Amino acid sequence: MKVLMIFIDGLGIGARAETNPYLNAATAFMDKILGGHMLFSGINTIVKDIAVMIPTNACLEVPGIPQSATGQTTIWTGMNAAQAVGRHINQYPNLELKDIIIKHSIMKLLSEAGKKVTFANAYRNEFFKMV
Repeated sequence: MKVLMIFIDGLGIGARAETNPYLNAATAFMDKILGGHMLFSGINTIVKDIAVMIPTNACLEVPGIPQSATGQTTIWTGMNAAQAVGRHINQYPNLELKDIIIKHSIMKLLSEAGKKVTFANAYRNEFFKMV
């Protein structure tokens, strides 16, 4: 079985309202694989032959505004990173989050299980130089 995981930071399932930019966005590929235009709230988990969409709560049961570093670490490892470090962390992983990623990355675990893994990203080298 082949799995392609696409993660776009900041793309959420929002309210079905005029203020939700995804409600009126042209998302032909997503619509095709999910069986319709599903980027609004009120949708439960969707399981199709070639795609799964699972609405999640980015707060991760930790007070405060959800942030990229803890949220992405949680997705990448399956561990609740905000709970593990006791708060939400924005932008880039700190040492605690890096340690979680190093030990529990989905790519590492799959590789150790004998699966072939490949990672690709959409960032150009200039992005990493700025960081």
